[in-house]
Amino acid sequence: MIQRPWGVTVYGAASVKAQPDLVRVRFRVVRLEQTPPEAFQAASAAVRTVRSALRAHGVADAAVDGSRLDLKTAWKYQSNTRTFAGYECSAAFALESTNLNDVEPLLVDLVAAGANEVD
Repeated sequence: MIQRPWGVTVYGAASVKAQPDLVRVRFRVVRLEQTPPEAFQAASAAVRTVRSALRAHGVADAAVDGSRLDLKTAWKYQSNTRTFAGYECSAAFALESTNLNDVEPLLVDLVAAGANEVD
């Protein structure tokens, strides 16, 4: 039996430090209404406002990945009782930007424009 086979064994470690040069933002617009048409209308209006806010910050439409509107039934749970809350319509977005100095104002404006959830 061979205890030390032929070959090369190498071990190494490295560390790299660099300034960030890219920001990734994921956020959603969510609206809860009592009927599907109302939910779609409210979410569509919020999406248009969010798109305008992105354009105002110089973020091109091509730099933003957006989903189609999604509709699902929403429920409230209280004291082991489930009650109908309405219809939740949402749209998800993801964007990348190299303008790191504009991140805080961009996030503030996105929330003001109607983005409910930010990751």
